[in-house]
Amino acid sequence: MQQQSVHTRALLFVAVLALVTSCISNTSEPVPAGTLQLLEVRVGTLPLTPGSTTDGIPNDQAIVGDFSAVLDTASFTSGITLSSGTTTVPLAISYLNDLKSFSAMPIGGLLNKKEYTLTITSTVKGKNGETFGGVVASFVTEAEPLTMVSLKFGDQVALTTGNVTNVPLATLLIEINFSAPLDPASVTGGNIQILGPPALATQLILGDNNKKLTIALQQSLAGFTRYRLYLSDQLKGVNGEISPQYVREFYSAIDPTPKFPLITDNELLTLVQQQTFKYFWDFGHPTSGLARERNTSGNTVTTGGSGFGVMAILVGIQRNFITRNEGVLRLDKIVNFLGTADRFHGA
Repeated sequence: MQQQSVHTRALLFVAVLALVTSCISNTSEPVPAGTLQLLEVRVGTLPLTPGSTTDGIPNDQAIVGDFSAVLDTASFTSGITLSSGTTTVPLAISYLNDLKSFSAMPIGGLLNKKEYTLTITSTVKGKNGETFGGVVASFVTEAEPLTMVSLKFGDQVALTTGNVTNVPLATLLIEINFSAPLDPASVTGGNIQILGPPALATQLILGDNNKKLTIALQQSLAGFTRYRLYLSDQLKGVNGEISPQYVREFYSAIDPTPKFPLITDNELLTLVQQQTFKYFWDFGHPTSGLARERNTSGNTVTTGGSGFGVMAILVGIQRNFITRNEGVLRLDKIVNFLGTADRFHGA
């Protein structure tokens, strides 16, 4: 009985030893590493294409990339560089999407219209040992914005002011100074216009090393009219600087030219009297001769207004707007009509 127990314990020991040996053997074998893939890399919303150069990249956005597996952050931090020529740009790196994505923000931003190279080396690995083949992508940042430094309509400074009014009608010069020299090829009548009823002919003049644009109007403005200065987004700087479309309203001065013949004060008084008389005379009701309440009254006449009309007829006779006989005939018509009109308590 005792011999059998010893034998059993010996067999159990051999089995356990074999199991431990098997486990050690299995764990010592190298685990085959998978492949780590870069699914996408972009600056802001613009994608970069490895092996080529992308133009027009914003200079104030982070470089963001997505991988197929969780990153070994230590290898990635040491394996990514951004450079321009021999200059390395420092990056502030953070991780997203459970360490499958990265964000690399250039510290201090990037320069305008400059080429940069993004390198992610093959030393980068996945958390579980996945290997990476490495990528290189180049891009050129967008050009510096083209901005207005000053704007004048004649002698009126207008860049930072409100409404532009009382702009002179004749020989108007609009002067604009820009932050960079303009590309002469973009200074065209299609890109620079004075819009109104209708668009006006202009002469475009460059000066001050192409930083100053003078718009000379070839015809006079209409008085007290709204116009618009229009600059297309196709107006560019000589180094490719771009600007958004610009529209600025301005209003011309009142045209001082008389619209009617000049008359004396006495002639003006006579004209006012004559036009007032004509309302009661020309617009009197054809049947009764009485004055209408207003020009939309139809056949409705007014007794009070007709009293003014009778006095106007007397003035018309005295001022020779009508003859005495014409006035008497109109008064007879009014009296005869009233003589047969309906009455209410004598009125």
